[in-house]
Amino acid sequence: MSGLRPRSKFPPLRPLVVLLIVIALPPALAACGASGPPPSGLHTGPAYAFHVTPGETFDMTRGRAVPDSEIAERLRGVRLLFLGEQHTNPGSHRFQLAVIEALRASGRKVGVALEMFPPSANGALEAWRLGKLEEEAFLERAGWYTHWGYPWAHYRELFLAFRRHALPLRGVNAERDTRLKVRQNKLSALPPGVRGALEGLGESLRPGQRYLLDALKTGGHAGEMTTDSPAFKRFSRVQEMWERLMGQRAARWAESRPSQAVTVVLIGSGHLAHRLGANLRAARISPVTQLTVWDTVVGKHALDAEGKLRVPLGMAGWVRVYTRQKAPVRYPSLGGLKLKAGEAGAEGLTVARVGLFAARELKAIKKGDRIVSLNGKRHQSAAALRLAYERLPFGKPARFLILRNGKRIILEIVPRAENMHQ
Repeated sequence: MSGLRPRSKFPPLRPLVVLLIVIALPPALAACGASGPPPSGLHTGPAYAFHVTPGETFDMTRGRAVPDSEIAERLRGVRLLFLGEQHTNPGSHRFQLAVIEALRASGRKVGVALEMFPPSANGALEAWRLGKLEEEAFLERAGWYTHWGYPWAHYRELFLAFRRHALPLRGVNAERDTRLKVRQNKLSALPPGVRGALEGLGESLRPGQRYLLDALKTGGHAGEMTTDSPAFKRFSRVQEMWERLMGQRAARWAESRPSQAVTVVLIGSGHLAHRLGANLRAARISPVTQLTVWDTVVGKHALDAEGKLRVPLGMAGWVRVYTRQKAPVRYPSLGGLKLKAGEAGAEGLTVARVGLFAARELKAIKKGDRIVSLNGKRHQSAAALRLAYERLPFGKPARFLILRNGKRIILEIVPRAENMHQ
């Protein structure tokens, strides 16, 4: 077993997104990027850590790895399980699926709470688990590309398993209108139930604020910002709102379920680090037994001479470390485009917005353009177009036929290596 040794410097956080787009992007793209251990500047004295081998599940309470065969048994008394993820890391999702299958096999009644959706998607989630919707219809009705934005392919096997086993599903994130009002500090305009859950918002724990600010500075987004800066207060308020709602909603659902059931929360590890996020918010309102599994993706340069990562004590109950793999070749994401169906009789899908951080290849598309077809095929909904784009083979360019001011334009997008670990 790895010994406990002091460390002088932790590997840097991956950056959070620029403050300017914290509301414009779906929550996944706006808040979860920072999930690695914080730099040593956060600590006033020596910091201690366990050395964790990539690919193993490490129990920070017992100070040893947990064999895969023991995971379900070790989770027997846990009713609320926060399973952290790096959204584009395949290893995160494989582990999530393996844990859910192991819990089911052990006889536990598994329900899944999802960061990817707000409660308004619960009807679509219920129809999906009961097999009443096909993939394209589910993505459209649930608002996958509106609420989340990451490629469906990253999550498809998980959602197929949810449907195969008819697992109860709940969206626990904030609605877009809630995010906007919180950013504008118009809490009095929120619905009573949400307003009550967010009472005292902005009075977050100082360590949590320092963690967020340090993440922003590491990413080069904070400048001379301090915890008292208006811009940081807005950002921190929105982040706290997300974590309060997700933690509280997951905890209340877990409480309402049978005592032998387990509620698994799929959520970005940035919302769980140091037990200061959604997990803390759940613990504050509910005595239900919980465990947090936090994960991170690091380059090999972050590992020590033994090939292990030093993870600070108190990061989570369990942790998992993954090493960054070679960037895959794929088409750049369409996540920066907001698409909507045109008026009756109009040709194609209208581009309502090209986001600030849209892929460079997509900058040739302009607001007001209409996307008529992709590789010669027309699609009637934004979800259908995005899903078809994700499923294209990478051997040739993707050809968009665009209608602009009465003229037809062909835009070709060539697959390229892209860092999918955000």
